[in-house]
Amino acid sequence: MGPLGLAIAMLGFGLSRTFWPLVAFRAAQGVFNGNIGVSKTVMAEITDATNRADAFTMIPIMWTFGTTLGPTLGG
Repeated sequence: MGPLGLAIAMLGFGLSRTFWPLVAFRAAQGVFNGNIGVSKTVMAEITDATNRADAFTMIPIMWTFGTTLGPTLGG
């Protein structure tokens, strides 16, 4: 539900033409964007103590790649 709701909120934000829908869709983005906590929990569950630090360093690296390459690839 979170990623789908976030995608719909982002689409609505991008298509808004007046101020108040922008505010509403931005608020919806905040509501649906609880994914980092889930990602960190899953990362902690699937790793062990020997590789947990390496795995957790990948989260901000991938976040940076996504925010850098996403607009470039998506237009």
